Amino acid sequence: MKSYEIRDFRRSVSQILHEVKNGSVVEITELGETVARISPVQKSNWQDFINSGLVSPAQTSWHRKIKKYKIKGNRTTTDILRELRDEER
Repeated sequence: MKSYEIRDFRRSVSQILHEVKNGSVVEITELGETVARISPVQKSNWQDFINSGLVSPAQTSWHRKIKKYKIKGNRTTTDILRELRDEER
């Protein structure tokens, strides 16, 4: 990441913005302290949030894993559901 003192930034703002447009991230400093960071605009707000560290993408799927059961015999799932519903009534 390149760093520019504020007076250098003022002198060559168009060149620095051209660097940012090409994908570079630039820090602007004043008396050696970082006061701003300029980065290229992403195509989505979500990507901007990830790049800035405000959010982090999920590491695993949030979907619950459902066990699959094999039905034994000649009954269909519809038959089994009917029986269960009849028992509740």
